[in-house]
Amino acid sequence: SHLAPDNNSTIDGLSTETIAVALRFAGMIGMTFLNPLFCVLAMNYASPSILAPFSGLTLVWIVLLSETMIGEKPNKAQIQAAVYIVVGEIIVAIWGDHTNDEGVDLQELEDSYK
Repeated sequence: SHLAPDNNSTIDGLSTETIAVALRFAGMIGMTFLNPLFCVLAMNYASPSILAPFSGLTLVWIVLLSETMIGEKPNKAQIQAAVYIVVGEIIVAIWGDHTNDEGVDLQELEDSYK
């Protein structure tokens, strides 16, 4: 069940509607710009075959946090799907292609952050 916030409620002086709009905006910026940017940057240092599947973790976080954040309890199919994603991520992390075509060593990685 969805818990609709009371339009008159406040948190630290801010209306819940204002907080909801700010969170939605922050989420849109993060998912639209920051997530792809950091994925591209990460691909400079690790194989895309390892990194790309981790985009599925977004769905796991939604399932894990939906009840706490919006009062929506995930059903069994959603929980099962989240478990499959996590298992898949573990398999990729253990047995995936760990090579990097660029051959970046630790010193080059450290230098790129200076």
